[in-house]
Amino acid sequence: MSLLLEFAFPLVMALLLWTSGILKIFTVDETIRAIDDFQVPKFVPRRITATALPFVEILLGLGFAVMGGPLLALVAGSAAVIFGVFTYYMIRAVQQKRDVTCNCFGKSQDVPVGGAAISRNICLILISAVIAISAQSTEGAVAFISQFSQTDFAWLVLLLLSHSAVFLVLRSRRKRKIEVEEPKSEASLATASQGTQAQQELVVPRGELRTFEDQVVTLAELPHRRAQLLVFAQYGCPDCSLLLAELPLWTRNLSPAVDIRIVTSAPRTEFQRHYPDLALEALYDGSFMVGSLLGMTGVPSAILLGTNGTIGAGPAHGAEGCKSLFEAVDQVVQGVTDHSGVTN
Repeated sequence: MSLLLEFAFPLVMALLLWTSGILKIFTVDETIRAIDDFQVPKFVPRRITATALPFVEILLGLGFAVMGGPLLALVAGSAAVIFGVFTYYMIRAVQQKRDVTCNCFGKSQDVPVGGAAISRNICLILISAVIAISAQSTEGAVAFISQFSQTDFAWLVLLLLSHSAVFLVLRSRRKRKIEVEEPKSEASLATASQGTQAQQELVVPRGELRTFEDQVVTLAELPHRRAQLLVFAQYGCPDCSLLLAELPLWTRNLSPAVDIRIVTSAPRTEFQRHYPDLALEALYDGSFMVGSLLGMTGVPSAILLGTNGTIGAGPAHGAEGCKSLFEAVDQVVQGVTDHSGVTN
């Protein structure tokens, strides 16, 4: 039992927290989105929390590795509390049937939280609690390791090398989903903008977006009265900036038959800082889940949702692809004067 309490459990916790913390250092914006998506109270400072959390996890991991006695109990108790808070928000998101990615291990894990993530956290809470309760009688993992034989050290080195290999694999998979794509060829842009018969029959998938006021909006609700042209954009993207600057003109041309709605995966406060005139009316796809469901592979991109619950045209990618889609929709709008929408 002492092997588990003094060595295995603390070492497992240390390695897990180090991995989680180091991967989060490179994904602060994704952590901010997760905080927003989990509906953490507004008084919690987003960027400060997202920036500090990785280092807190790394320090806790260090504590699990080197501390013993009351200090280890304090570290384990703190970890149990943090995991408990995470688990609470995970359970709430699942109960409310919201698709939220936790950014628990950076971008290497981008699936929505569910039963597996909740079960994992409950196990971590229990392990932390066991360590905290038994810490008074332990001297810590470092003291335990000092008693190792050469064979024991060999196994420990093998374990650490295996963990490093797993970490490198996870780290290599870390890449942003929101990338600026090069415009496609003219032929593919035409295909994307006009849409094929098969595309027109695609049903709008189930998905949820959020308003600036954090109200849930489903994709199915959006085109209830008129077609919706969703434009996916991000701050820090030059092509997005050029496209967003032209949106007022396209909005006038397509109104009232089609509404143009901006969708972004940026944190609301950050998007408002860069686009104060657009942020309040934008829709927020924190984990880019809706973008993925609609086939978006980068920004800028656009897609037309018809009033009959199907995809009317798109997706179109790149600034030129989006403009081609706008032009195609504009031609339909100008050519149809006896309909209230372009796809029925």
